[in-house]
Amino acid sequence: MKSEAVIRLLADKWEVLPELERIIAKNPLLKNWMLSHINTTLDTDDLFKVEKLAISQCPSSGKSLCNEIAASAHKAATSN
Repeated sequence: MKSEAVIRLLADKWEVLPELERIIAKNPLLKNWMLSHINTTLDTDDLFKVEKLAISQCPSSGKSLCNEIAASAHKAATSN
């Protein structure tokens, strides 16, 4: 359920990434929690969608976070 919530946020509401960045800046442990929920239990299409969004539609302020999201999504999608 948590993993599904994470992927839905990223896949369907990518535009909130700047807000997510601000929240993570205040609570850095949230980033590791979020990344741990981008995993092989999720739909491969959603994982590839998030990877593509992280690569092609990343705000300039979020390059590091986008790289980590893209890597997590790619790893999970290709492990399915």
